[in-house]
Amino acid sequence: MDNFEKLRRAKGLTANDQAIVSYVLDHAEEIARLSSRELGRRTHTSASSVMRCCRHLGFESWDDFKYNIASDLKRAPAGTTSIAPGERALSASAKMAELEQLAIAQTRQSLSLDALQEAADLLVGADAICTCAKDTNDIIAKYADLLFSLARKVSMVRTSNDRIMRYAQVAPQGQVALLVSRGGNDKTILAAAKTLRERGVGTIALTTAPESPLARECDVVLGCYYGEINTYGEAVWHASANYVINTLFTMLFADSYEENKHLEEALFRLGHETLYAENAWDVDTMSRV
Repeated sequence: MDNFEKLRRAKGLTANDQAIVSYVLDHAEEIARLSSRELGRRTHTSASSVMRCCRHLGFESWDDFKYNIASDLKRAPAGTTSIAPGERALSASAKMAELEQLAIAQTRQSLSLDALQEAADLLVGADAICTCAKDTNDIIAKYADLLFSLARKVSMVRTSNDRIMRYAQVAPQGQVALLVSRGGNDKTILAAAKTLRERGVGTIALTTAPESPLARECDVVLGCYYGEINTYGEAVWHASANYVINTLFTMLFADSYEENKHLEEALFRLGHETLYAENAWDVDTMSRV
């Protein structure tokens, strides 16, 4: 039984208790910001009445009560993912959590494991990886670049029309291009895919449209989720794309697990030693070295 159900079923409440409980149930999102004195004022009771009510309900203090109410609020489903006027922190955070969970669940369900393995194999064997994307998709590209670098791959990003096309025209065989396009119809990304394929460079499409022109031009297609989400569409697409990239990173990292772990440990030691040196003090002069 959660705390809201506990409040609804509470027995033996005094008139003051009932006023306090009713206010909490009707204004739950406000409770975390209120003091016991302020709640007493709003319910025409007092701070001491609030404290007695909390203890009657089985809580040690007002802070304990607020903490439990806030925890239950965060776990509560949003009920709807549509944006409403005057969205507040609770409803907005709940909706975004539900949307991200939906995006990941739908992507996992529809994503081809064979395609995922084929993409990972291409990336593992690549001399270098170039992620090509435009507009808001450059965020996805930069995230992929970061993770591929962490997996000890030579990685680069191209996010403008001219740089994407220049890369497609000069990329050597042995490299792999990850081409990011939500609808799979971007003219520059599509032209780059055709050029890369003609030149024998491996290509992976990251898109929500597995039957799109881009998908038909690429060696491997990784399908993401978009759905009919209206205003939240970009957020859902990015959550889905990042999930796929996170999965690829896991596979790349695991392929050379020991080497990657040794590199991480070496980088950590280097960073720690650098930080220590930058903040070292000369004990004789009590000044920085």
